[in-house]
Amino acid sequence: QRIFANTDVLLEQSQNIAKHLFNSSNHPNIKEGELYVVLLTDCVIEGELVDALGIFKSENKDTFLKVYQQSDTFGLEQHQGINIRKLDKGCLIFNTEQDFGYKVVAIDNTNKNDEARYWKDAFLGVKPREDDFYQTSGHINLCRDFVKDILVNDTTIDKTEQVAILNKTRDYFAKSDTYSQDDFEENIISKPEIVEQYREYKDAYQAEMGCNLKDSFTISVDAAKQAKKVFKSVIKLDKNFHLYIHGGRDRVEKGFDHEKGLGYYKLFFDAEA
Repeated sequence: QRIFANTDVLLEQSQNIAKHLFNSSNHPNIKEGELYVVLLTDCVIEGELVDALGIFKSENKDTFLKVYQQSDTFGLEQHQGINIRKLDKGCLIFNTEQDFGYKVVAIDNTNKNDEARYWKDAFLGVKPREDDFYQTSGHINLCRDFVKDILVNDTTIDKTEQVAILNKTRDYFAKSDTYSQDDFEENIISKPEIVEQYREYKDAYQAEMGCNLKDSFTISVDAAKQAKKVFKSVIKLDKNFHLYIHGGRDRVEKGFDHEKGLGYYKLFFDAEA
């Protein structure tokens, strides 16, 4: 806030930011590095033109070669530097929505373990904006984890039905403009006993993850694109076969051959590609 109000204090406040980062980096696995604080002007965020404060930490250096000419020959030198295409840690704090704590984008590409949370939690102190992107992503992850944590262990629900729920969820978010929990439960989950399990899981999921997932919202197109990566429509059979099902569950039959003592799937199709 002080930097946006008076750019002359950038150096002084940069030193305070560095001290705050040092005090937040108390885990033994946190790497040393170099900190850069930059004031950027005329940045566009969601159609708004604002200034931004960039905070970047570099923890790794790459080796690069410098080629230079000496008379009729060429020389070669090895140097250490920062790869600008591989940002270790960074954030942009946009001078907007000040009353809500500013709009921030942050990234951490080097650490994925619990100790790495210091960058976003202890140092930046940021939390997700509960917008349509947040809601869409949250519900997609909720459904994926519900199938993985609950339905996979339910012996009354076979794999094809689990895959069907994932496929219908993916299509729901890809083709719908808005989300309604009542509509989702009726048309995607459909079975009352599974709906009840889903509601109980959602309550526990929100409590554990500390999130607030609404019963209705406008679906974010950008977040819905993630569904293709999140939902894997595959049934793994022993170590020999992977069965990919993208739809047409009514054309898949599951059974058990008592003579051979093995399970089987029957697939019905119109034409072989």
